[in-house]
Amino acid sequence: MISSTTQAPSHNGLLVGDCRTTLPTLPEGTFHMVVTSPPYFRLRAYDGDEDGVEWPEVRYRPMRDLPEVVVPAGRTALGQEEEVTHYVGHLVEVMREVRRVLRPDGVLWLNLGDTYTSGSRDKHYEDQKSAGRKGGRPQGPQSGDLIGVPWRVALALQADGWVLRTDVVWAKRNMIPESVTGWRWEQCRVKVRAGRRGQQVYGARSSPGRPQSDWSHDVNLSAPEWAPCPGCDKCRANGGLVLRRGSWRPTRSHEAVLMLTRSERYFSDGESVREPHNLQYVQRRKSLSGDKSQTGRMDRRPVMSMRYDGVPLGNPDGRNQRDVWFLASYPSKIRHFAMMPPLLVERCLLSGPEHVCAACGTPWVRIVDRQTYREASGERPMDKTQCNVVRAGWRQGGPTRTTRGHRPACACGVGSVPPRVLDPFVGAGTVAGVAEVLGWCWTGCELSPNYAEIVPQRIAEVRTALRPTRDKRTPRKEPQAASPLRQLGFVV
Repeated sequence: MISSTTQAPSHNGLLVGDCRTTLPTLPEGTFHMVVTSPPYFRLRAYDGDEDGVEWPEVRYRPMRDLPEVVVPAGRTALGQEEEVTHYVGHLVEVMREVRRVLRPDGVLWLNLGDTYTSGSRDKHYEDQKSAGRKGGRPQGPQSGDLIGVPWRVALALQADGWVLRTDVVWAKRNMIPESVTGWRWEQCRVKVRAGRRGQQVYGARSSPGRPQSDWSHDVNLSAPEWAPCPGCDKCRANGGLVLRRGSWRPTRSHEAVLMLTRSERYFSDGESVREPHNLQYVQRRKSLSGDKSQTGRMDRRPVMSMRYDGVPLGNPDGRNQRDVWFLASYPSKIRHFAMMPPLLVERCLLSGPEHVCAACGTPWVRIVDRQTYREASGERPMDKTQCNVVRAGWRQGGPTRTTRGHRPACACGVGSVPPRVLDPFVGAGTVAGVAEVLGWCWTGCELSPNYAEIVPQRIAEVRTALRPTRDKRTPRKEPQAASPLRQLGFVV
């Protein structure tokens, strides 16, 4: 549902306008989770950023022990500020309103990218591939200095009262290649013909109401031609070679996903986001007497390893979610160049409540049976005097948790309703699409009316990507972990 008003939607809805003016119209403590990815600092200009928006004077602390930073009032678009301190201050100002509409037991997942300074140069490069990327890089005392935007935002939000629980590393499996090379001698060449540029259609075909020309962008239709240099002042003394002094570094292939909460008492459920155990070919443990070792074996199932006597090791549902997420971006034909992958949003929402109280909104909590594997199989538990108390649970097979249902954490005595999620920078609508697949109620804020029009298309696209796996009611197939030898590069 797309609405141009700022009224709070009853179920799902998109509020078109500046989130600083639409969020104040929503009741306090409405949402159980916020999942969002704001515009990155000086990386891309989005639709609607031409005129910018008015910002009041903002005061914030970059760290708890540092003095306040005053960001003067002005007109700019979020992410297009001249100084990184201004960007951090504006983001802190938005998150203050987000904190008001987030429940005290809610969680904020904030996805942020990083960038580099360009020294004293006004323009780092001219990117003609996409008109949305302006090419302007923030200035700094040193060229190529990593700004550390996620760190700055995390510390500033921490000083503003948020609780920083973890910083998840989103490791991209299909990252964008970067031209970073070190020092090398190269054959000197001269350009004999420049490359030819032109328009190429973006997407398969035009959609109703959008001309075909709107789906095109500049590309290199032909590469430039080069010829060996006949001899110049730069290469004549070096046998036709020139020294290129590049600044090599590893290719950046990750972004940060900050997990922040309003207080230390927040709701989260990691049972739905467990991941498979690592495969281990050999597992050794000391015997109870401690005078000899016995070798374990691996079960053929990727989520379980077996002890020497057949007792499983580890939770059969998988291990607790790690803070490094290996996820690839999802291909899309929608004309938006910065979309979160649906699987990233899915992991965030699955860690939230499945049901909430219809009266007060308090999450329903799992009813869990906790047993060791020996207890679950009817075996006699080991006497703790036979082994170290700390290792008792491990030697008995470790705990297993079985969910028997959900129970409200309040005394209202009414039924349950779906939880609510907010995305103050909804963009194309990935969070909205994943929320509808998982049965959440969602609310999004979008500044650009043009982007608001493509949200229904993105929701349908996300439904197509996630619905088949969700309808099977089986755990999603995860890639099997490679053996230690294969991780080292040996084929086994």
